[in-house]
Amino acid sequence: RVDEPGGLSPEMFNSFVKKAGGYVSAPVGLQVDMNGNFVSVHCLRTGTYDFILPFTADVVNVKTGESLAHVKSMSLQLTGGETRWFFLHRRN
Repeated sequence: RVDEPGGLSPEMFNSFVKKAGGYVSAPVGLQVDMNGNFVSVHCLRTGTYDFILPFTADVVNVKTGESLAHVKSMSLQLTGGETRWFFLHRRN
């Protein structure tokens, strides 16, 4: 889009960071806040997202208690406006 600051759209920025070797958790459409133990994922655009963790972890969905063991990525089907929280337990 031409109305983005400096002509750099979120898609272009994501691509730039990924090509430069930076960590990109998912395609544009999610707002992600995380530290080493917790992830908050807020969906901006309805869709299915392959969410890539920065390290291998056991992941627990805070709301449902569902647990995924020893994962590096997970597929998230989300609706716009939905937020999910996850605890991370780093695996070596």
